[in-house]
Amino acid sequence: MKNQLFILFITVISIGLFSCKKDTTTNNTPNDYYITFDFDGTPVEYRSTTYQCQKSQSGSITVSGGILKPNMSNFSLTESIYVNLHMDEDSVTYNEMHNLIGQNLEVCYSSSTVCNMPVHIGLTYDDGTTDWGTDKNNNPAATKYLKITSVERSSITAIGLGSLVVVEGEFNLVLDGGGTTKNASNGKFRLLFPEYK
Repeated sequence: MKNQLFILFITVISIGLFSCKKDTTTNNTPNDYYITFDFDGTPVEYRSTTYQCQKSQSGSITVSGGILKPNMSNFSLTESIYVNLHMDEDSVTYNEMHNLIGQNLEVCYSSSTVCNMPVHIGLTYDDGTTDWGTDKNNNPAATKYLKITSVERSSITAIGLGSLVVVEGEFNLVLDGGGTTKNASNGKFRLLFPEYK
């Protein structure tokens, strides 16, 4: 009887060991927000599992934007990147964002021009030493753009921000930092944007 129990025990252990597989899948959690791009050829990546976003209204322009700040492990309080959607309306809703899927959205503001576009975008990147931002003069509509590729409702709601929307997209822009320009190319993002109603 002892031999039979021993053989049964070894069999169970063997089956357990050989049936286990190493998990080779990547961790694509639904709460992973990111912005990645090449900054004049140097890869830049921001990732976060916490939501950071903003909304505001000035005159007839309503702004909804996603923000990422680097991990606190690098102790930077200044580094950040913002993607803002500006709409010449009194709201920015899920439906309005969803209707923008597939469109190349242009940069439409600068220090020397006035924006007359109903929808436009802005990207601001603070690398800890320089504030970089989009400027219409450096971003001709034919080649420089931000495109929304996916919009979905988020299950997250935030006090003071209300309903949030997950927005994914891509971009190819030029950023200006105090008179110096650099390309922000091959950009991809997945961010939370608040609805403004």
